[in-house]
Amino acid sequence: LDPGWTGRDCSIDIDECQTIQPCKAAKSCINLPGSYKCDCFDSFGGQNCEMVGNWIRLGRDLIHSFIR
Repeated sequence: LDPGWTGRDCSIDIDECQTIQPCKAAKSCINLPGSYKCDCFDSFGGQNCEMVGNWIRLGRDLIHSFIR
């Protein structure tokens, strides 16, 4: 059983963007075959854009980390 598919033989794609609306802080939700992808706003990350990002200086590097 694959959660991204439905129908008698699991051949019909479920549009998660419409049915479960998984993306929290996102510009858009892109339905993919058997899955979805969230296009997160800047400073958000994670599969569902549920994590807030922080910029941290590590030596000379500036890295983006995410906090749940």
